Amino acid sequence: MPPPTGGAPSSSLQAIAMWAERVHHAPDTRELWVPLDTDLRMTIAQSFLIGMNSRPDDARAEALAARDSADPWFPDMLQRCARHWRRFYAFLAAGVPTASRSQPVGADMELTVVPTLAHTGAPDRGPSATSQAFITRLSADRGWLIAALGYKLPVPGWPPTEWTIPHLRKRRP
Repeated sequence: MPPPTGGAPSSSLQAIAMWAERVHHAPDTRELWVPLDTDLRMTIAQSFLIGMNSRPDDARAEALAARDSADPWFPDMLQRCARHWRRFYAFLAAGVPTASRSQPVGADMELTVVPTLAHTGAPDRGPSATSQAFITRLSADRGWLIAALGYKLPVPGWPPTEWTIPHLRKRRP
């Protein structure tokens, strides 16, 4: 596969860093939508419609999930996503930690684990190390895209679901 052009991310880590930068600093929230993979955008759109008590509507979900959506509900949906992502990914406001690691998990897919510090709530223990996972997918024309905001891949449908890549399943003792 030839390398992507036009400023497309050349690695999983770069894709996540660019997206995190947009989440926290982009003046136009549409910039947060473009680096997301099609299935991730679709499941977000379907979840939004379900949350709006809308009946399953494939055409509406596709319109909302489009990279350049003109749907009248799109600004509200994206604003809600942006607020959530800014809070949830606040630890990425200063950039992606250099200790982040990526590993292949499938054809043209990688799992990237980004470390963060979370407060344990116990004053004598201080912060504890935790992490946030992202799955990225390599696109021939757009470089690395964010395919999942966690360890599970989104699966469009009514309702949208998730699929765990078999070797990422947690083994029970």
